[in-house]
Amino acid sequence: MNITEEVRKLDLPMGEYIVLGSGILGALGIREIGDIDLLVNPSVFDRLRADGWDYDEIEIEGQIREHLSRGDVEVYRDFWYGGHHPDPATLIADSYMIDGIPFLSLQKLSEIKRILARPKDLRDIELIDTYLSKKTVTSMTRNIFLLSMMSPLDERLRQTLAQEILRRGTKIAYISSSPQSGDRPYYQSTIADYAAISPDIHVDYFDLSDAFTDQMLAELSSYAAISLSGGNTFTFMDSARKRGLQTILEQYLANGGVLIGASAGSIMCTPSIELAKFGDENEVGMTDFSGFGFVDFEFHPHFTGEQVEREQLSEYQLVYGRDIYTCKNDAGLHVSDSGVEAFGDASKLMKK
Repeated sequence: MNITEEVRKLDLPMGEYIVLGSGILGALGIREIGDIDLLVNPSVFDRLRADGWDYDEIEIEGQIREHLSRGDVEVYRDFWYGGHHPDPATLIADSYMIDGIPFLSLQKLSEIKRILARPKDLRDIELIDTYLSKKTVTSMTRNIFLLSMMSPLDERLRQTLAQEILRRGTKIAYISSSPQSGDRPYYQSTIADYAAISPDIHVDYFDLSDAFTDQMLAELSSYAAISLSGGNTFTFMDSARKRGLQTILEQYLANGGVLIGASAGSIMCTPSIELAKFGDENEVGMTDFSGFGFVDFEFHPHFTGEQVEREQLSEYQLVYGRDIYTCKNDAGLHVSDSGVEAFGDASKLMKK
């Protein structure tokens, strides 16, 4: 079953549904699936029911859930599991895009299956963990810079950035964390930042609003480097998911592209963006904190070394167990297939 094509045939409105359950396992080729479960907004549910989809009510965990079906597709207007009742609108907003179709992310699916812990869930968890361990960028070319900010930069870092960018060309695609109006002041400052790296570099502006079509975003692959801006990490990731940016960047890295993240943009490249809560407000109410997973550690920009900050990071590390690299404002990391190289005052936070 080609799940993305089957869902596309339904012609459902974007932003009003998500493929639930194990659908993403089929979409990513992790295992075969037998049917497609969809969570939809109430208006879509009512329209499908009016269109003649089979309707019934089923009991799940002692509660009645309304259910529509047609062929291999099953549709729900609400969702709960193991005593948890996530907000459907939030799940839909936090979807992971594959070929233009919104799915529950692998990380969220794994979280749900760990709570349910049925034999079939445990089998799927093992498949997911195996897939993610192979995929965490060991399977793609890595040429990633993680920075606190674009300026000032450690001199050796500046030279390395210039070398890696100019090996591929002189054009950089700058992706803003949110749309900028007027003179686009943050974009203008980024132009100056890259001019300080090399006067030969030209920077073009992109953002993830509807002003930039999918065809325009597909042109990102032609740039020597892609630069992910700073800003609110949660807002940026929310927009990135809605536009399928992760898939675009995965393909870009696989083709040898240079990816540069600054502050929020660098945090998004890690397995989780939850660490951003120490600096950013979760303005979009995000509950799935999955990052792109292009590196296997977490990144904390703008590190000051203050005691409170160290204690926050240590407590976070005890909970999640991943390595954390801290980075002061002029410092950064270069992640390549050869490993991680630190520039300036950037270092791994040692576990207690």
